[in-house]
Amino acid sequence: MKKLNFGCGRDIKPKKEGWVNVDVQKGEGIDKSFNFENFPYPFKDNTFDYVLIKEVLEHMIDIKLVMNELWRIGKKDAIIEVFVPYWNHSAAHNAPDHKHCFNKRTFEVICEKDTQAEINPENKFELIEIELIPTRMKRIFPVFILNFLDRFLHGIFIGIKAKIKIKKGL
Repeated sequence: MKKLNFGCGRDIKPKKEGWVNVDVQKGEGIDKSFNFENFPYPFKDNTFDYVLIKEVLEHMIDIKLVMNELWRIGKKDAIIEVFVPYWNHSAAHNAPDHKHCFNKRTFEVICEKDTQAEINPENKFELIEIELIPTRMKRIFPVFILNFLDRFLHGIFIGIKAKIKIKKGL
């Protein structure tokens, strides 16, 4: 199983487990370094079974182009697992290079077949799972209470984890 650690930073995954670590910077353990805003990425079509993109997507200028490129280099039924800051937490706004904020609906839009959204008009993606990640202090409450409180209080959730399946033809 070939896995892509997209935007790995210092979180280097072991090569012996099939990981390819890529980042915009060069460093020890990073297999490829390239600008994520330049397309196409330096991989062949249908290369990866799994893509981990952790705390990277919020930095990208054009999410549509990034997702389409991940679709291209992902195999049929590959999983893209995305971690991003939640829009209502200060982590989403504290870095000057964050270009996007995310909520649950963001990933529903990315994955719904909608020619107007222009991200998934060919039905390339299927949302498998979405999870709001609570801050450490809030992990003692059930999720339904957190979801309710999030409407009124700031900072209950720190991030979002989404699992997206790549859909390709037979």
